[in-house]
Amino acid sequence: MSTPRWRHWLFWGALLAELALFLSWQWTHLGGFQWTTDEGLYAMRARLLQQGFALYRDIWTDQFPGMVQIVQLAFALLGSRIESARAAVALIAAMGLGGAALVARRLSGEIPALFVAPVVALVPNYYWLSRAAISPDLPATSLAVVSLAILVSCDTRHSRRGLIISGLVMALALYVKASAILVAVPCLVWFWRQRASRREALSAAVLWGLAAGLPLALALVVQHPTDMWRQFMATQLESAGMQLKIWEHALKIGAYLGEHWGITALGFCGLWVTVLRRRPAGLLMGAWLAAVLAVLLIRSPMWPRHHLSVLLYPLGIVGAFAFEALGDAVQSRKVSLGVAVAALGVGAQLVAMPTVIKANADLAQAPTYESTLHAVRFLQERYPDGAVAISDYHMIPFRAGSTVPPELATVTKKRIQLGLLGPDTLIGVAQDDAAEVILLWDEQLDSSETFTSWAREHYALAFKWGYHDILAKPQPGESVFDAHVNLGTDIRLERYGIRQLVAEPGGAFELVLYWRTMHETDERLHGFVHVIDEQGALIAQQDQVAFSNEHNSQVWRSGELIEDVYQVDVPVDALAGQYWFSIGLYDADSGTRLQATDAVSSAAIGNQVTLQPRPIVRWPGLYEQPRTQQACHYRFGDAAALVGWSQQVTHASLNLELVWHALAPSDMPEQVVFAHLRRGDVLVAQHDGPPANGQRPTVGWREGEYVIDQRVIDLTGQPAGSYALYVGLYDPVTGVRMPAYDHEAALASDEVYLGEIEVLP
Repeated sequence: MSTPRWRHWLFWGALLAELALFLSWQWTHLGGFQWTTDEGLYAMRARLLQQGFALYRDIWTDQFPGMVQIVQLAFALLGSRIESARAAVALIAAMGLGGAALVARRLSGEIPALFVAPVVALVPNYYWLSRAAISPDLPATSLAVVSLAILVSCDTRHSRRGLIISGLVMALALYVKASAILVAVPCLVWFWRQRASRREALSAAVLWGLAAGLPLALALVVQHPTDMWRQFMATQLESAGMQLKIWEHALKIGAYLGEHWGITALGFCGLWVTVLRRRPAGLLMGAWLAAVLAVLLIRSPMWPRHHLSVLLYPLGIVGAFAFEALGDAVQSRKVSLGVAVAALGVGAQLVAMPTVIKANADLAQAPTYESTLHAVRFLQERYPDGAVAISDYHMIPFRAGSTVPPELATVTKKRIQLGLLGPDTLIGVAQDDAAEVILLWDEQLDSSETFTSWAREHYALAFKWGYHDILAKPQPGESVFDAHVNLGTDIRLERYGIRQLVAEPGGAFELVLYWRTMHETDERLHGFVHVIDEQGALIAQQDQVAFSNEHNSQVWRSGELIEDVYQVDVPVDALAGQYWFSIGLYDADSGTRLQATDAVSSAAIGNQVTLQPRPIVRWPGLYEQPRTQQACHYRFGDAAALVGWSQQVTHASLNLELVWHALAPSDMPEQVVFAHLRRGDVLVAQHDGPPANGQRPTVGWREGEYVIDQRVIDLTGQPAGSYALYVGLYDPVTGVRMPAYDHEAALASDEVYLGEIEVLP
């Protein structure tokens, strides 16, 4: 008797409703920072693909290309966010649930098949793994189950088209991960059991195998096969050479099945029912489970949370036999051993449901840790345009908009331990790619002690949270100066950096002191940065625990370089002008300052160190051109122009007022103004110095403002007569003058002639 059509429509409607409910729930729970480290690896590989790098040739990975290309496609369609990748995985998982239900429908009927999707979807391991972009095992197995579903649905009609489509889907599954080959076992059993003759079974299997194998081979050949072999196959061969841990793996499998004891009991009771009923499907499902268990026992290494998920689909499908047996018992009102076994399995699943729901409540979203959020914020603020990072926790640089060198797209303890990523490679990549930051976060890179020692020597500790470290080169835009000053016997000021040298009244200076720990110390050191004037009077200061309370000097490692940042607030009533930075260290308990000595000559410096360049408190801006006796327009480089000058001469001095116009002062380092008086070619009097006697230094000029530069040239002893006045700018360190231009072109000299000065008798 044929099944009424309405029952088929009811089955399809119910199945689609289950899958729609699954997807809608999963897609509204895609948040959270990261499930495991692998999620960041796939996201970063996809970003590198978007930037034009090629898998295997550039991007190192020990996996088949399918998973990372799925993430790349999700990024292209939905945006480069980890939620996009999770949504794609959830969609593939829904396909797998549908495929599992169709396999169960073919083996045990439509009503039992409707239990498969919810039973599998609610398993805690599946519940979160089906929306986590961390492992290709579940997506690959899901696609392989779809291939099996197509096969068992079309095979009774001996459809070659169905065989080819099933093979193509299996090729896609294998392209994601080779573990999909485990689903080939029930496929082959199906050929053997359903065909009228061995020859027919062999012919169908060959056609199916060609449909799977040829597209897969073609897809892999275009993926730089030599590099793929070196990376993927070398990793597999090295892993295969690891010691077999069959007993340890058996314990892991047992613990996994015990953790998910509801579906385990349901599945094995369903398998028992098929044996009692002598159902051919029992051979198919038993062979599938046996193959999975055998491979898992010899797999090295084996990660239960990822790899053991391949057990869930066959357990769910075989569990449908238990529901079928109970349904038959209700209709026939007969009880048998098979019915009792089925009731035992279904009962176990029902009893386990409260525990399952409670466990799933804790898995609604990926974990988010305060440390990772602070790390992302730190990188975003420091590198707003992104940076090249060496990392063993790729999700942090991914979310911060940074990238990793393609060769380090996979940084795992396994790759390091297998000898596939040595310290020389790590150091070489960091140098060749000019990595700006190194994250020692997930204890993967810590397994390479040579590299971490090198990193701590060449990069400064800039961020610390528990055992998580971020080492960095100086911040972009930071001016760095060598110091080599010892503070006491244990700490050296190796260099210092200026991040904010010019501040408005009420603003702040920012200075970085880079401490090198020569020897571990028991002292809890405080650092200080004082801003003082020419007479040594304190204008502003910042005293603080060196680096941080949590990572103070008492726990600094020997040889470690520490980035100690100081923000010095400027009083709102501070006078405009140029000051000095005075820095040092003191013992927090006694208040005693550490004595400073030159690290090269051992000469004593004192209990504080004065730094160059000098900080500047800005003045009110002047944006209307002042009147002068003489107008002119001489440009110095592209940074400034001299637009006017005035003079007052006595027998003893020349009072000179120059008016400068700042054009692009950010392009101009600190400059000294010179005003020279000459008789013929002989320099007879001069005044060299920063503008306005140091109160308007060029590094503090604002674009568009006018600067009045008053200076006095001493004329004592000079005879009366006519003198030529020349003006220009030069670098006080190198002595190199800025090129001078008139209205049309560069002058023949690097100075400008303003006119003749008449000195009175």
